[in-house]
Amino acid sequence: MASRRPAGLEGLMLIAPSPPSPMRLTPEQRDTLSSAYNSRESVGFVIDNVLTAGALSSALREQVIEDSLRASSEAKEGWPNTAIGEDITQEVASINVPVTVISGELDRVDLPATLQRELLPLISHASMYIIPDVGHLLPLEAPTEVASHLLKFTAAIEGGTAVYHSPVETIAAFDDAFNAGRVDDLLALFSNRATMKMTDGVVIESDPEKLRDTFLSLTSSQPVIRNHIRSILSAGEIALLIIDWTLTITTKDRTLHEESGTATQVLLRSVDGGWRLLISNPSGT
Repeated sequence: MASRRPAGLEGLMLIAPSPPSPMRLTPEQRDTLSSAYNSRESVGFVIDNVLTAGALSSALREQVIEDSLRASSEAKEGWPNTAIGEDITQEVASINVPVTVISGELDRVDLPATLQRELLPLISHASMYIIPDVGHLLPLEAPTEVASHLLKFTAAIEGGTAVYHSPVETIAAFDDAFNAGRVDDLLALFSNRATMKMTDGVVIESDPEKLRDTFLSLTSSQPVIRNHIRSILSAGEIALLIIDWTLTITTKDRTLHEESGTATQVLLRSVDGGWRLLISNPSGT
């Protein structure tokens, strides 16, 4: 529906979504999935071994069992026989509003890595937040965290702050997120098709999963970065920034180590109006 760009749509939040690409199942796999919710025992097995990463309360567990058993046979068969094999990759790529994806770190149904690989590149402006220690049933396993993300997202939409409206805002937000160790906020400043050349020469290209792992490692020692924009050259939807940066690191013996350099950064204004990093080259070469 969001790909049709209906009037009034201002933002989209996807909670534990499936990837838009089709999944090919064998007849045996389809039969297994079709019968997964046919009895209390089978539903209980799926809850404990597939859907969740930890124990639900007895009341919530019973609710999931009852809801699953109430589903029609057509719905139970339609999922593995039809819906799971649909290809909506082209439709998804047409979404042009701010998008936030919420995923459980331990989701065994739709793994975060699968969404990073198969969903995010199609919605290059989407941001993704991974909630630690939970599985696929996010509203039941992490209701407070999900509600917090929803409230933050809707408030940003209403306040016109869901995206950064200039390259200067994006770079300032980079410093803020990096220095606070908020890696998912940091990744939201990059296009999901971004290329980043690290100072050691390693190049990360269109790989949100690897970029996230890299920033998790970089921020683990709580370094502090300061970016000073020397110049901006803009042309339509593209901006080239020359940035002088300093990085202060606290070593294991509690002494301060400082690195500095000049970066070249290319930012792109995405279809949702937000400026994001498309090419990041901290060494400037």
